[in-house]
Amino acid sequence: MQPLRNRFGNENTIKLCTVTVALSLVALAQSRLLFLDLFILLISGAAWMMITTTISVMVQLFVPRWVMGRAIATSTAAITLGVAFGSWGWGLIAKHEGLAMTFYYAAAALIGSLLLSRIFPIADRDASTELDERVLDDPDVQLGISGRSGPISIELLYRVDADQARDFYNLMREQQKARSRNGAYEWSLSRNLSDPEQWVERFNCPTWHDYLRLRNRRTLDDTELQKRVVALLKAPIQVNRWLDRPAGSVRLSDAVPDHGNEPLNPL
Repeated sequence: MQPLRNRFGNENTIKLCTVTVALSLVALAQSRLLFLDLFILLISGAAWMMITTTISVMVQLFVPRWVMGRAIATSTAAITLGVAFGSWGWGLIAKHEGLAMTFYYAAAALIGSLLLSRIFPIADRDASTELDERVLDDPDVQLGISGRSGPISIELLYRVDADQARDFYNLMREQQKARSRNGAYEWSLSRNLSDPEQWVERFNCPTWHDYLRLRNRRTLDDTELQKRVVALLKAPIQVNRWLDRPAGSVRLSDAVPDHGNEPLNPL
């Protein structure tokens, strides 16, 4: 598998194996010899294993370690469910159309699936996604909150030269994907009408602990993206952190225990 991936890349390897399985189905539909059937099944089985293995490798290379288990489980479940529902669906077709015609239909479906590469291409990657181990400075918190306080709104103010606006916008769209992957929601990007050089990025986290986890989930790729954003700025980023609906940070009376001075557990 590795020589094929090195020569053709992941996307073309998947396409080559898919075409191999499709041609194998056509050959099986026409074959009437047992030894020929066994040879065809050997080739198609190897191609199928290369497809599933390449997908598994890509999942492990493209996701960071903190979400690796869930990503592998999701990928395995998707393949397993596909086999289960495919067996049921193609079995129904074979019952009405016959085995040979079912093989032809399946081969056509496999060839048609190659069009998905235009929407969901498989990129090439040789190294796994590594976390950035550098420790960030602790956020400035003067309000008495606990780890469960939230939701938390994050507001980042950028100042970008107007000539760099398009490059900055494209980088921020990549930034949106990184924020969402790490647990943020309701991401938005705004531009000041009276001051076109000023941009504001906003996103939310469910709790303060979730925000701290988001900060610790950044990868080396995320850090590199952040450096590219900073390179376009005319001034340092200003960060504002807001506690939405701050009822939990205000005691209703003196009799209510004050948990604001309790140490925060970052995880």
